[in-house]
Parts: sequence; structure tokens; C-alpha cells
Amino acid sequence: MTLRSPLGTPVDPEIAARVGAAARLLESLGHRVEEVDDAGYDARALKTAWRVIPGTGVAAAVMARGAALGFADPPAALEPVNEAWVREGLRLSARDYLAAVNQLHLTARALGRFFKRYDILLSPVAAEPAPAHGVLASHGQSLDAFYDRFWAHSPFTCAFNASGCPAMSVPFGLLASGLPVGVHLGAGFGQDELLFSLAGQIERAAPWAHLRPRDPAETR
Repeated sequence: MTLRSPLGTPVDPEIAARVGAAARLLESLGHRVEEVDDAGYDARALKTAWRVIPGTGVAAAVMARGAALGFADPPAALEPVNEAWVREGLRLSARDYLAAVNQLHLTARALGRFFKRYDILLSPVAAEPAPAHGVLASHGQSLDAFYDRFWAHSPFTCAFNASGCPAMSVPFGLLASGLPVGVHLGAGFGQDELLFSLAGQIERAAPWAHLRPRDPAETR
């Protein structure tokens, strides 16, 4: 189990407390839970690489579609942050792209080593409760600010997207605000059955299907 963001960014105390509660539940079910600082991969390098890969991929798609539609400057038709990301992608080289892909491979190998020692990694799904609509929108932000804000909200899940290792968000009750919250469970490559089995055990021990988010007005 880790309660710390791999980037060193803040984790909401109530979110961390819910993960701790999940750990105690797992221990009561016979599992042994050990807290670790991280899963052994370079989260900052992964964050940098992850910006390159969609930037180059979306840039290629935007330019191709723009050319088909007869746009002289396709990125100019996008919202400012998307335009900035596409223009950044156009400036990157094949060498930049290959370095980013290699960083994803390094992340996968690091997780492979981690899951030789542990069956499951338990963590928050996100570092904070679900934000209000529009909080994570790109309006009025620079690309750097938008990207940093996005990662500060969700620093735990990208390693699994990047590596191909399976992971899932399992509902785990409601926060004091009435918002639903989940815990994140990740496993080694190909260990999907292990995750489903554990999720089923958690759901039987702590049923959640009957829970309904409260009206925010009720918590004021």
C-alpha cells in the first residue's frame, strides 16, 4: 500500500484515510498489508514522457484532418491549451518520441520488479475528491499549468496505462461530503483474475451497491 503521491504532490487526508480503511479491511480478511513509499518507477520521468506521446499523436491527427478540410493552420482552430500541445508536438522529433516510448518500457520493467515482491498495490485512485465541474478544464491556463494540475489530481494511475499492468478502481463508500470514493488496486502483468477475485472479496465484505451520493445541499 502507498498513501503518497509518486510525484510528491499532496494527497487529501480523507482520501488517504479511506485507503487506510481498505487496508484494515484486507487485513481482517487475512491479507498482509505493508506500506511502501512507491512502486519503484520514476514518476517524474513518466510524467514528462506521457506529455510527448499524446502530443505527437494528436498533432499528426490534427494536421491530417486539417489538411483534408483545407485549413491553412489547423492548430489555430483549437482551444488554446490544445493548440499549444499540438504545436509542441509538431516541434518534437522522432528521437523525442522514441525516448518517451522507452520511458514507458522502463516504467513497465520497474513495475514488473515490484510485482515480483508484492501481489497487489493498493493506493488512492485520485489524490483528491472528485472536483466540481470545470475545475480541470483548460480554459485560462497555460499548457504547463493544465498538465501539472491534471497530474496533481491523478498521479497514481498512469503507470498502469503506460505499462499494460492491470488495475481497477473499487468503490469504497462515501466521503463526508457525500461524494463516492474508490480505492485503486494494481497487479502484475496478466494478473487480471487476481484483481477480480480481490475486488469481489472486498465487495462482499463491504457492500456498496446500496449507497447513493448525497445532495451537496444536505452537507452544507
